[in-house]
Amino acid sequence: RDRRAQKKPVRARVDSDAIRKAGHEVRTHAQALLAALGRALAAAANADQRALLKTARSSAEALLALSRQLAKVSQKFLRTRR
Repeated sequence: RDRRAQKKPVRARVDSDAIRKAGHEVRTHAQALLAALGRALAAAANADQRALLKTARSSAEALLALSRQLAKVSQKFLRTRR
C-alpha cells in the first residue's frame, strides 16, 4: 500500500505533463494554421473562398482556445498535487 501512495504524485505529474505537452502540440499547429489561413484569406478571390477560409480560421481559433484551457487545467492540477 505504501508504494501505491508513493506512485500517485508521480502519476499525477506524468498525467499533467502529458496534458501540457498535448496542449503545446495543438497550440503550435493551430498557430501555424491561423497564419496560413490569414494569408489565404487576404488573397481569396471570391466570397465563397472567404467564407470557407473564415470557417477554417474559426475552427483553428477554437482549437487554440481549447489548448490554452488544457494548459491552465494541467497547471492547476499540478499545484493541487504538490
